[in-house]
Amino acid sequence: MRSLLEKKLSIDQKTTLEIADNVLEAFIKVDKYSHGSRSLEAIIQTSDIVPGKAFSASCINTSCLEMYVDKTFNDYLREEYEKGESNKV
Repeated sequence: MRSLLEKKLSIDQKTTLEIADNVLEAFIKVDKYSHGSRSLEAIIQTSDIVPGKAFSASCINTSCLEMYVDKTFNDYLREEYEKGESNKV
């Protein structure tokens, strides 16, 4: 996931990224990616991530998620959407 974000944002390994807890949890705990790592890549590529800003649930294009992951992904995104907490990776 980190390498996909580095590629999308054109950043190096030394750059700190902030990822909201619920987003990180959704990517880690989702039951299944329909097309493996290609699904993970597609979700990141279609997300509206901006360098220097936290990767939050509002960045994810939820209209096409059903093609790549099951509904548990959305459940994790909604769980802490209000909190807006983030991790630095």
